Amino acid sequence: MTANLLPYATVVVLTAIPAWALLKRIGLSRWWTLLSAAPLGMIVILWLIAFRRWPQPRKREPVAS
Repeated sequence: MTANLLPYATVVVLTAIPAWALLKRIGLSRWWTLLSAAPLGMIVILWLIAFRRWPQPRKREPVAS
C-alpha cells in the first residue's frame, strides 16, 4: 500500500518546494502550496502566479563616484 503512494508523495514534494519559494517571492500566502497535493492543484497555482500582479523591484540609487 505505501509502495503505491511513494511515487505520488515524491511528485507532491518535488512540486511543493518550488511552489513554496515562488509564492513567498511574489507575496502570496505559502498556504497555497497545499494545493500542489491535489491532482490539478499545481495548475491552479500556476494560473495564480501567471496572472497576478508581481511586486516591482526596488529601484537602486546610482552610486556617486
